[in-house]
Parts: sequence; C-alpha cells; structure tokens
Amino acid sequence: MTILLLLLLLMQSAPVCIISSTSDDSTNISAAVYKSTQRQLTVMLVTICCAAVCLQLPYTILYLINADKSSLWPDVEHDHAALHAKIYLSMKIADTLATSNYAINFMLYCLSGSAFRRSVRRLCRHRQLQLQRHAARYQATIRYNATDNELHNACANNAD
Repeated sequence: MTILLLLLLLMQSAPVCIISSTSDDSTNISAAVYKSTQRQLTVMLVTICCAAVCLQLPYTILYLINADKSSLWPDVEHDHAALHAKIYLSMKIADTLATSNYAINFMLYCLSGSAFRRSVRRLCRHRQLQLQRHAARYQATIRYNATDNELHNACANNAD
C-alpha cells in the first residue's frame, strides 16, 4: 500500500506546468512556486513513508516469528519459556517503536511542511483566544458572585 502511494505521488509530481514562451513573469513565478511545493510535498511524503516502514517493520517481523516460533525452533522444548520471554520483550520494544511513528510523523510534518506549520500556529492561536475568552467569562462570573455575596452580607448586617 505504501509503495503504491509513493508511485502514485511520484507520477503526480512529475508533470509540472508547461509554460509557453509567450507567458508573462507571473506565470513563471507561479509555476516555480508550484514546482517547489510539489517537490516539498513529495520529499515530505516519501520521508514519512520511509519512517513508517522502518518503525513498523521490526514489529511485523517479530509478529511473524512469534506466530511460527514452534516450527522455527522445534528443539527448544525445555527452554520454551525463555524463548517466549525474549520474543515478548522484543515485541514490546518493537511495539513502542511502531507507536512512536505517530509522534515522529507529526515532527516530520512540522519540519518539512510550511503550510502545515502555518495551520498548527493558526490552530494554537485560535485555541489560545478561546481560553482567554473563557477565562474572562469565568472572572466576570466570580466578580458577579462576589458582588452578590457582598450585597447579601451587607443586607444581613443591616438586619441585625
């Protein structure tokens, strides 16, 4: 699946805009930007696919070994528990590597994609504004409740 995605992506990025000799400078600039963006996208996706394969391959290999361990090591009947423990530990380490692929994908997107970085910054700014609005509403509610309590206490003191 990953190889198919890579081939499709490379075929998509290969044909770049064909510009006639009578085109103006703005067309040349937009074609250069398009080509640069396509190259950046291709490099980013190839890097992410390679990282995914490298990080998930150990787990896949160990999974296959674990599924067929009795036929791979038929004479290890007396030390079967030790072999199982070694494979189990190796699978846990490989599983951690495979799971780290998600965090590494985020880092690779941040490192190689300027549009992705802009979107993350915009999202963080939007979230920060939401938190500030929520905090302002919360403080206003506290001030209102404090004023309400002061009035209640003043009325109670006057009644005494």
